[in-house]
Amino acid sequence: MKVKYLYNLFAALILVVLVSACSGGDSFRIKGKVEGLGTRNLRFYYYDGKALQVGLASAINDEFNFEGRSDEETLITIVVNQTNVLTHVIAENGDDIELNMSLNDDKNISVKGNDDAKSLVEFITSNAKILDSKNTSSINSLIEKQIAGNPDSRLSAALFAIYYDSSINPVHADSVLMTMSEKVLNSRFISGYQSMLARFESEKMSEPVLPLTMYCEKDSMTTFNPKNSVRNLLVFSSGADSRHDVIKNIVDSLARKYDKKKLAIVNIGLENDTAAWKNTIRQEPMSGLNLWMPGSVASPVIRRLNISRIPMYILCDSTGRQIYRGESLNAICDSLSSLTE
Repeated sequence: MKVKYLYNLFAALILVVLVSACSGGDSFRIKGKVEGLGTRNLRFYYYDGKALQVGLASAINDEFNFEGRSDEETLITIVVNQTNVLTHVIAENGDDIELNMSLNDDKNISVKGNDDAKSLVEFITSNAKILDSKNTSSINSLIEKQIAGNPDSRLSAALFAIYYDSSINPVHADSVLMTMSEKVLNSRFISGYQSMLARFESEKMSEPVLPLTMYCEKDSMTTFNPKNSVRNLLVFSSGADSRHDVIKNIVDSLARKYDKKKLAIVNIGLENDTAAWKNTIRQEPMSGLNLWMPGSVASPVIRRLNISRIPMYILCDSTGRQIYRGESLNAICDSLSSLTE
């Protein structure tokens, strides 16, 4: 009798363990199919409440499976080729997320899972034109409108973390942030994503700036080579808004201060076509070599350098090693302070 009781108890314990394992309440899973992804490695960045986590998964024949852990909703950034952001997903323990998208069209995406994950995808797809423009002012306005109408939504926090550029006006950005509810501000979206960005940007710094062949004002192709100058400042812009007076004045002052052999300034336009690019440089002329990148933001060069915002700046040395990348020209000036005029 005692043996039978122990046997039943043991069997019950095994059943509890199996049910717990199958229920998956202590983890979240992302099952994805990305057309054109093929076979390659993916990274998954997310904050679990204690530290930034970086998970790895291998995609085989366009499909991948990933399992992570976070006891409350967090923002997961999926990265391919080490630094290219594939997309973002919201999940917490117990969630089973199904993701379907195309590598060549990251706005053609569908998600099955929790409501916030669906809402994030719906926002990205319905506002694809603005988000793809990389026009910082337009994107910030879009996010501010979302936050004003949904201050209690964790989706608002996720969108602020992913897309909002605080460097334009930090004081205003802080005031926008403070309009969100305390619960949203204390979620893992804001702090977690900032931690991810810090690490992510440091990894992107390792990508060297190689010689670039682009379209010049003389209606011909020309090649920019970092080796021709001690330092090289690459200014990525699109449209007159990204060449406003503050930016123009700093770039012009750097051109006056340093000889071209010491500092080469290259203004790379990311407009959709040459007509729009020529209109920009005519409206807002700026010191330096004006070049246009065929393919704009979709070009392999821009994808490799991970130009995520406009305007954006890269300072590199004659070997192409990145010294600074980001949205602050003042930081560029600080980095150049040791360079003799």
